[in-house]
Amino acid sequence: MKQLFFFCAFFFVAHLAKAQGSGVFLHSRAEYIAQRLAIKGNSLSPYHSAIRPYLRGDVVSYALQLELDSTRLTPLDRADLRYLYNDNDEWLGKYGNGIPLLYGVSKKHPGEPVVQDSALQAFAAGKKQFSHRPFCLFKKSAKPFCLYSTPANLYEINQEHFHLRVNPILNFRMDFDTRDTQRYVINQRGIVLRGDIDNRLFFHTRILENQMRFPDYVRYREEQHKALPGAGFHKYEAYSKLFKTDSLYDYLLSDGYIAFQLSPHIGMQLGHGRNFIGEGYRSLLLSDFATDYFYLKFNWRVWKLHYQNLFAEMALESVRESPERVIPKKYMAAHYLSYEPVPQLSLGFYEAVVFSRPTGFELQYLNPVILYRTVEHLLGSPDNVLIGLTARYNFKRHVQFYSQLMLDEFVFEELFIKKRKWWANKYGIQLGLKYIDAFGIDHLDLQVEANWVRPYTYTHFDSTATYSHYSQPLAHPLGANFIEYIGILRYQPSARWFFKARVMRAVYGEDTADENWGSDILTSYYNNRQVTEGSVIGQGIRGQTLLAGLEVAYELRHNLTLEADWFYRKKISALPERNELVSYVGLGVRLNVARFYMDY
Repeated sequence: MKQLFFFCAFFFVAHLAKAQGSGVFLHSRAEYIAQRLAIKGNSLSPYHSAIRPYLRGDVVSYALQLELDSTRLTPLDRADLRYLYNDNDEWLGKYGNGIPLLYGVSKKHPGEPVVQDSALQAFAAGKKQFSHRPFCLFKKSAKPFCLYSTPANLYEINQEHFHLRVNPILNFRMDFDTRDTQRYVINQRGIVLRGDIDNRLFFHTRILENQMRFPDYVRYREEQHKALPGAGFHKYEAYSKLFKTDSLYDYLLSDGYIAFQLSPHIGMQLGHGRNFIGEGYRSLLLSDFATDYFYLKFNWRVWKLHYQNLFAEMALESVRESPERVIPKKYMAAHYLSYEPVPQLSLGFYEAVVFSRPTGFELQYLNPVILYRTVEHLLGSPDNVLIGLTARYNFKRHVQFYSQLMLDEFVFEELFIKKRKWWANKYGIQLGLKYIDAFGIDHLDLQVEANWVRPYTYTHFDSTATYSHYSQPLAHPLGANFIEYIGILRYQPSARWFFKARVMRAVYGEDTADENWGSDILTSYYNNRQVTEGSVIGQGIRGQTLLAGLEVAYELRHNLTLEADWFYRKKISALPERNELVSYVGLGVRLNVARFYMDY
């Protein structure tokens, strides 16, 4: 009875509130534009850029406010804004959801909206764009059935109290090894739907059918961990008649959620998907490298604060480790508090606990405020608790400095006084810089990033509480015991042409079958640990990887992109049998999906 009362009360409150939409896809062009705007706008945005995915209503609201209040936008900036409007047009037009009013953007009138709400809505309605030649059936009828009536959506419904967007997904790429006759394939097809009812209940679902043939370094990782990065259950085909190639992986991906706004400042989301915390290419706190998981998420946004609670059910191991039985569960509870004292500066605090219980979720971890270490002590339970700090500073509308500090476990005396490099001083550090419109060149964007993670970080004495899901890291793909340097260059000379180059170099130490040097986060640190004092990054089987890539893309129409790419990866190990080399070139086409990477 209590559960029924709560359920009814929840829907009543949700009905009274005003929401701000479903989320922008991770690593999509829309997300990257939103990140650029947060730097270039140099003003308080409704989304804190370290908490991803962003809400579509927030992104459109900020774009509109900047366009109204700024004279610094270039033609390419305005092309970016046009892309955002088309990609999120349920917030525009006669039957739009209604733009959330944003305070604090205007430099002329700080703390006040740029324009009155009615004027902003009128301005937003004028941004709705329609296709010149939609494909329509029953043209002579009063209400013909039309596809692509707008540039971004195959089919859409726009009513005062109901919106729906339906789009196909296609991602096909064929790469050819430059050294032999090997071919690598990415073949994704699917569908994505999103919509809302009464501007209070939002929903999203996406289904992807995948056939992939990866280079050997990905296959070796799958064989080692019994999990394919980013995927759940998958089938392995020794030979594919369709693509006439061997070593093909076949798997299904799906994510979806429903979202409510419990009050103007408190939102809730329940679903299956991924989350990301951080400004960088990598995250040492929470990334989307692992496959989707079931979660309940709350976002508390008031004043200059954004506070996020995440409660998740995860898989203890992969299905290939659990044949013909239900995969054991483990759980994660995480908080992230982001504070922006001024628009240019953001400070954040993160804490997470990973644990397993035979009886299910530990209810005391539902506390949305208290520090988890305190709860852990009250329970008498040595669960795996991690703490993180983040910082970001935007400078002169062109430069962003960002950083992360992740603390898994440390002893102050060992770290700062004795300095014996004790094995249990487990932490990670990230430093990064973004430079947009570099050297005065419009849409030439540079990014450099460095990540250091000490051995045994993210591990636990209980292997069921490691910081992982489905035998995949929840943070950095390399796990622990590494130093990594990343350089990325992006250039957009026009509204349709895109160039991207990236270089990554990592130095790390690897484990052996009988020696645990702190690289594999899935292994208990009590299992064959090789060092107590003198623990340093790179210990074990020393290796280094150099990865480089170059992409050229042309957008034929909204979210339909033709691309060519070149990829190179070389690994040198102290054990010659672990050396690897792959180099390929390829062509592809993408529709309504972000580019797929295996960068590690």
